[in-house]
Amino acid sequence: MRNKITIEKIGYITFFENITKVNVKDCFEEDGNLVYIIENESVGKAIGRGGKNIKIVGNKFKKSIKVVGYDKDINNFIKNLAYPVKISNIYKGEDNTINLKTEDYVSRGLLIGRGGKNLKTMQKIISKYHDVKLKVL
Repeated sequence: MRNKITIEKIGYITFFENITKVNVKDCFEEDGNLVYIIENESVGKAIGRGGKNIKIVGNKFKKSIKVVGYDKDINNFIKNLAYPVKISNIYKGEDNTINLKTEDYVSRGLLIGRGGKNLKTMQKIISKYHDVKLKVL
């Protein structure tokens, strides 16, 4: 799945990088929100003190902003994507499946989302970097 570069996307990335002084690995719009994938160690800097940078970017584009730290370790990347939902256990299943387990039903519901929306979004993002299928147990 190729990610198309558009003038609009270049504008999103350039503005974010100018405000945060952090390099963007990927940026895309998902359900009216802007999702920025950046290096894991730069997340705090990108968000800014008290969320200042995110507020500036969000106000500029009139969209909610989500910043996700990319990690080469797929387990950490999944945890970053799922945040603030806590995943208690991540393990490989059969046929490139990654099984996710939460501590309670509330967290499980938040991870999956209404109609599976959150899980589908996570799957779409993960698929850009890893050839795996996510499954919530």
